[in-house]
Amino acid sequence: ATSFPPFLQIYRLFYRLVTLMTLQIFRRYDDIKAVYLCRGGAKGEVLPLVSDIDFTIIENEMNEEDREDLIDFYERLVRITTILDQNIEIHDQNTFLELYNTNDYFRYRFTEGKQTWKLLFGKDYLADLPELPMEKMYGGFFTEIKVWWSLFAWRFFQSRKYNNEFVTRNNVCCKTVSEILKMNLALNHDLLLFDRKLALKSSMP
Repeated sequence: ATSFPPFLQIYRLFYRLVTLMTLQIFRRYDDIKAVYLCRGGAKGEVLPLVSDIDFTIIENEMNEEDREDLIDFYERLVRITTILDQNIEIHDQNTFLELYNTNDYFRYRFTEGKQTWKLLFGKDYLADLPELPMEKMYGGFFTEIKVWWSLFAWRFFQSRKYNNEFVTRNNVCCKTVSEILKMNLALNHDLLLFDRKLALKSSMP
């Protein structure tokens, strides 16, 4: 209801400030080698106070004490800011390539990351990942469909906060439909898109 100027600019400034504040915390740890801003935040697809901020971290043999400290810091920020994703994705630089080569879910997500994630700090590990032919991605496409359907079911087949609000329902439904249509275009038309609006437009015929 308030996503219009000047409130919209204030919301976007708040998102940028939270992103920068979180990044400064990540940079305190020498073993963190890269920080990416992911998904909608990296693509500018942010619905104020509904969308959250997603990060992926690449680290090098971070000790358990530092890892627990980092997660504790992050969880406190989640509670304070309310717009950070509740889970932080952390990968070891030594197993990053192996995940890409062997895990269907991460194969697709990292491919999407190469095209859309924003490197905020450190080395660009995604840039070193080899390109894959479309048929090597099919498992990832099927996995992604299951991910979004599971999210939809988890959200709406149970009684959850804000489920009755139009903005929440519309946002989740739009995400689910557009993400599954992206996978349909890839599987059935060899068209790999990462933009939701473009996927909806391309699927209309």
